[in-house]
Amino acid sequence: GLGEELKDVVFFNRDDAERVSGGVRDWFDRRIENLTRKPGRALWREMKFGAEEPFRRARADGADVLERLLASIRKVSEGAKIHAAGHSTAILQAHALTRLAKLDADVEIATCSLLAPAATNALFASKLLPLLQGGRLKEVTIYNLSDELELKDTVAKVYGKSLLYLVSRAFEEESNARLLGMALYNAELETDGLPINFVYAKKPDAGRSRSTSHGGFDNDVATMNDVLRRVLGGSPTRPFREADLNY
Repeated sequence: GLGEELKDVVFFNRDDAERVSGGVRDWFDRRIENLTRKPGRALWREMKFGAEEPFRRARADGADVLERLLASIRKVSEGAKIHAAGHSTAILQAHALTRLAKLDADVEIATCSLLAPAATNALFASKLLPLLQGGRLKEVTIYNLSDELELKDTVAKVYGKSLLYLVSRAFEEESNARLLGMALYNAELETDGLPINFVYAKKPDAGRSRSTSHGGFDNDVATMNDVLRRVLGGSPTRPFREADLNY
Protein backbone atom coordinates (compact mmCIF):
# COMPACT_ATOMS: atom_id res chain seq x y z
CA GLY A 1 0.00 0.00 0.00
CA LEU A 2 0.90 3.68 -0.07
CA GLY A 3 2.17 3.62 3.49
CA GLU A 4 4.64 0.85 2.72
CA GLU A 5 5.84 2.60 -0.39
CA LEU A 6 6.40 5.83 1.54
CA LYS A 7 8.45 3.88 4.05
CA ASP A 8 10.61 2.68 1.17
CA VAL A 9 11.25 6.28 0.21
CA VAL A 10 12.00 7.34 3.78
CA PHE A 11 14.38 4.43 4.34
CA PHE A 12 16.10 4.98 0.97
CA ASN A 13 14.99 1.77 -0.67
CA ARG A 14 15.92 3.28 -4.00
CA ASP A 15 14.81 0.48 -6.29
CA ASP A 16 11.24 0.49 -5.00
CA ALA A 17 11.16 4.29 -4.65
CA GLU A 18 12.34 4.90 -8.21
CA ARG A 19 9.93 2.29 -9.55
CA VAL A 20 6.95 4.00 -7.91
CA SER A 21 7.94 7.59 -8.65
CA GLY A 22 8.77 6.68 -12.25
CA GLY A 23 5.40 5.00 -12.64
CA VAL A 24 3.54 8.04 -11.31
CA ARG A 25 5.58 10.35 -13.56
CA ASP A 26 4.82 8.25 -16.65
CA TRP A 27 1.13 8.11 -15.74
CA PHE A 28 1.00 11.88 -15.41
CA ASP A 29 2.91 12.37 -18.69
CA ARG A 30 0.42 10.09 -20.47
CA ARG A 31 -2.40 12.29 -19.17
CA ILE A 32 -0.60 15.37 -20.53
CA GLU A 33 -0.16 13.65 -23.90
CA ASN A 34 -3.86 12.77 -24.05
CA LEU A 35 -4.96 16.25 -23.01
CA THR A 36 -2.70 18.04 -25.50
CA ARG A 37 -3.06 15.63 -28.43
CA LYS A 38 -5.93 17.36 -30.25
CA PRO A 39 -4.77 21.01 -29.94
CA GLY A 40 -1.12 19.95 -30.21
CA ARG A 41 -1.64 18.07 -33.45
CA ALA A 42 -3.54 20.98 -34.94
CA LEU A 43 -0.76 23.41 -34.05
CA TRP A 44 2.01 21.04 -35.18
CA ARG A 45 0.19 20.38 -38.46
CA GLU A 46 0.02 24.12 -39.08
CA MET A 47 3.71 24.58 -38.26
CA LYS A 48 4.74 21.80 -40.65
CA PHE A 49 2.57 23.31 -43.37
CA GLY A 50 4.22 26.68 -42.75
CA ALA A 51 7.66 25.12 -43.17
CA GLU A 52 6.78 23.38 -46.45
CA GLU A 53 4.43 25.74 -48.29
CA PRO A 54 6.94 28.57 -49.01
CA PHE A 55 9.17 26.10 -50.92
CA ARG A 56 6.61 23.78 -52.49
CA ARG A 57 6.22 25.71 -55.74
CA ALA A 58 8.85 27.38 -57.92
CA ARG A 59 7.16 30.80 -57.51
CA ALA A 60 6.37 30.53 -53.84
CA ASP A 61 7.73 33.12 -51.40
CA GLY A 62 10.42 30.89 -49.94
CA ALA A 63 11.66 29.90 -53.39
CA ASP A 64 11.79 33.58 -54.34
CA VAL A 65 13.92 34.35 -51.26
CA LEU A 66 16.31 31.54 -52.19
CA GLU A 67 16.62 32.84 -55.76
CA ARG A 68 17.47 36.31 -54.47
CA LEU A 69 19.97 34.80 -52.04
CA LEU A 70 21.67 32.84 -54.82
CA ALA A 71 21.81 35.95 -57.03
CA SER A 72 23.49 37.91 -54.24
CA ILE A 73 25.98 35.11 -53.59
CA ARG A 74 26.95 34.90 -57.27
CA LYS A 75 27.85 38.59 -57.23
CA VAL A 76 30.38 37.87 -54.49
CA SER A 77 31.75 34.52 -55.63
CA GLU A 78 30.89 31.86 -58.17
CA GLY A 79 32.38 29.21 -55.91
CA ALA A 80 30.50 30.08 -52.76
CA LYS A 81 29.34 27.25 -50.53
CA ILE A 82 26.02 27.02 -48.72
CA HIS A 83 25.88 26.00 -45.06
CA ALA A 84 22.52 25.26 -43.43
CA ALA A 85 21.94 25.12 -39.68
CA GLY A 86 18.82 25.00 -37.59
CA HIS A 87 17.60 24.20 -34.10
CA SER A 88 14.62 21.87 -33.72
CA THR A 89 12.85 22.62 -37.03
CA ALA A 90 14.72 20.42 -39.51
CA ILE A 91 11.44 20.39 -41.43
CA LEU A 92 12.23 23.87 -42.74
CA GLN A 93 15.80 22.92 -43.73
CA ALA A 94 14.58 19.80 -45.54
CA HIS A 95 12.15 21.70 -47.76
CA ALA A 96 14.41 24.73 -48.26
CA LEU A 97 17.45 22.68 -49.33
CA THR A 98 15.34 20.54 -51.64
CA ARG A 99 14.11 23.68 -53.42
CA LEU A 100 17.61 25.19 -53.41
CA ALA A 101 19.00 22.15 -55.21
CA LYS A 102 16.30 22.49 -57.87
CA LEU A 103 16.98 26.19 -58.38
CA ASP A 104 20.71 25.79 -59.01
CA ALA A 105 22.26 22.57 -60.29
CA ASP A 106 25.78 23.75 -59.44
CA VAL A 107 25.41 25.21 -55.96
CA GLU A 108 27.31 23.24 -53.30
CA ILE A 109 25.51 22.64 -50.02
CA ALA A 110 28.62 21.97 -47.96
CA THR A 111 27.21 21.27 -44.50
CA CYS A 112 23.87 20.83 -42.82
CA SER A 113 23.74 21.07 -39.02
CA LEU A 114 20.55 19.87 -37.34
CA LEU A 115 20.25 20.56 -33.61
CA ALA A 116 17.71 18.27 -31.90
CA PRO A 117 15.61 18.09 -35.09
CA ALA A 118 11.86 17.68 -34.64
CA ALA A 119 11.51 16.00 -38.03
CA THR A 120 10.59 12.41 -38.72
CA ASN A 121 13.01 9.84 -40.06
CA ALA A 122 10.60 9.51 -42.99
CA LEU A 123 10.94 13.20 -43.91
CA PHE A 124 14.72 12.95 -43.70
CA ALA A 125 14.67 9.90 -45.97
CA SER A 126 12.43 11.59 -48.54
CA LYS A 127 14.11 15.02 -48.66
CA LEU A 128 17.67 15.15 -47.34
CA LEU A 129 18.76 11.58 -48.08
CA PRO A 130 18.37 11.99 -51.87
CA LEU A 131 20.51 15.15 -51.73
CA LEU A 132 23.23 13.20 -49.91
CA GLN A 133 22.99 10.27 -52.32
CA GLY A 134 23.25 12.60 -55.30
CA GLY A 135 26.23 14.45 -53.87
CA ARG A 136 24.37 17.77 -53.74
CA LEU A 137 24.62 17.83 -49.94
CA LYS A 138 28.13 17.01 -48.75
CA GLU A 139 27.47 16.11 -45.11
CA VAL A 140 24.88 16.23 -42.35
CA THR A 141 25.64 16.33 -38.64
CA ILE A 142 22.82 15.80 -36.16
CA TYR A 143 23.26 16.98 -32.57
CA ASN A 144 21.02 15.07 -30.15
CA LEU A 145 20.57 14.49 -26.47
CA SER A 146 21.19 10.99 -25.19
CA ASP A 147 17.95 9.23 -24.36
CA GLU A 148 18.85 9.52 -20.68
CA LEU A 149 18.95 13.31 -20.98
CA GLU A 150 15.71 13.32 -23.03
CA LEU A 151 14.00 11.56 -20.14
CA LYS A 152 15.40 14.05 -17.61
CA ASP A 153 14.29 17.10 -19.59
CA THR A 154 10.91 18.78 -19.05
CA VAL A 155 8.42 20.89 -20.97
CA ALA A 156 7.44 23.95 -18.92
CA LYS A 157 8.26 21.86 -15.80
CA VAL A 158 4.94 20.06 -16.33
CA TYR A 159 5.67 17.32 -18.84
CA GLY A 160 8.44 15.15 -17.44
CA LYS A 161 10.29 14.39 -20.66
CA SER A 162 11.74 16.41 -23.55
CA LEU A 163 9.65 18.31 -26.07
CA LEU A 164 10.55 15.72 -28.72
CA TYR A 165 8.95 12.98 -26.64
CA LEU A 166 5.75 15.04 -26.54
CA VAL A 167 5.90 15.68 -30.29
CA SER A 168 6.54 12.00 -30.98
CA ARG A 169 3.87 10.63 -28.68
CA ALA A 170 1.12 13.24 -29.06
CA PHE A 171 1.64 15.88 -31.76
CA GLU A 172 2.60 13.80 -34.80
CA GLU A 173 -0.24 12.16 -36.73
CA GLU A 174 1.11 8.74 -35.76
CA SER A 175 1.79 8.19 -32.06
CA ASN A 176 5.36 7.25 -31.16
CA ALA A 177 6.57 8.75 -34.42
CA ARG A 178 10.22 8.08 -35.24
CA LEU A 179 11.92 11.45 -34.87
CA LEU A 180 15.38 12.24 -36.19
CA GLY A 181 16.15 14.21 -33.04
CA MET A 182 15.61 11.28 -30.70
CA ALA A 183 18.52 8.93 -29.99
CA LEU A 184 15.90 6.25 -29.40
CA TYR A 185 15.19 6.07 -33.14
CA ASN A 186 18.55 6.95 -34.69
CA ALA A 187 19.62 3.34 -35.17
CA GLU A 188 16.62 2.81 -37.44
CA LEU A 189 17.86 5.39 -39.94
CA GLU A 190 19.32 3.91 -43.12
CA THR A 191 22.63 5.72 -43.65
CA ASP A 192 24.30 3.32 -46.13
CA GLY A 193 27.77 4.73 -45.48
CA LEU A 194 26.66 8.27 -46.36
CA PRO A 195 28.23 11.27 -44.57
CA ILE A 196 25.61 11.39 -41.80
CA ASN A 197 27.10 11.97 -38.36
CA PHE A 198 25.50 11.94 -34.94
CA VAL A 199 26.87 13.93 -32.00
CA TYR A 200 25.31 13.07 -28.65
CA ALA A 201 25.27 15.36 -25.65
CA LYS A 202 25.90 12.94 -22.83
CA LYS A 203 27.71 14.92 -20.14
CA PRO A 204 27.67 18.65 -19.35
CA ASP A 205 31.46 18.81 -19.05
CA ALA A 206 32.82 16.96 -22.08
CA GLY A 207 32.39 16.29 -25.78
CA ARG A 208 31.41 18.17 -28.92
CA SER A 209 28.01 19.05 -27.41
CA ARG A 210 27.29 19.78 -23.76
CA SER A 211 23.62 20.69 -23.90
CA THR A 212 21.53 19.13 -21.17
CA SER A 213 18.11 20.08 -22.58
CA HIS A 214 16.28 20.23 -25.90
CA GLY A 215 16.27 24.01 -25.84
CA GLY A 216 19.90 24.32 -24.83
CA PHE A 217 21.76 23.41 -28.02
CA ASP A 218 21.87 26.87 -29.60
CA ASN A 219 23.03 28.36 -26.28
CA ASP A 220 25.75 25.75 -25.80
CA VAL A 221 29.30 26.91 -26.53
CA ALA A 222 30.58 23.42 -27.35
CA THR A 223 27.77 22.74 -29.85
CA MET A 224 27.94 26.07 -31.62
CA ASN A 225 31.73 25.99 -31.90
CA ASP A 226 31.52 22.50 -33.35
CA VAL A 227 29.10 23.78 -35.98
CA LEU A 228 31.44 26.72 -36.64
CA ARG A 229 34.48 24.45 -37.05
CA ARG A 230 32.65 22.34 -39.61
CA VAL A 231 31.56 25.42 -41.56
CA LEU A 232 35.08 26.90 -41.58
CA GLY A 233 36.87 23.61 -42.09
CA GLY A 234 39.08 24.33 -39.08
CA SER A 235 39.32 26.15 -35.78
CA PRO A 236 37.72 29.62 -35.75
CA THR A 237 39.94 32.65 -35.09
CA ARG A 238 37.30 33.89 -32.68
CA PRO A 239 35.14 31.06 -31.28
CA PHE A 240 31.79 31.54 -29.60
CA ARG A 241 31.89 32.45 -25.93
CA GLU A 242 29.24 31.96 -23.29
CA ALA A 243 28.39 35.66 -23.30
CA ASP A 244 27.65 35.48 -27.05
CA LEU A 245 25.02 32.79 -26.57
CA ASN A 246 23.41 34.08 -23.39
CA TYR A 247 20.11 35.21 -24.91
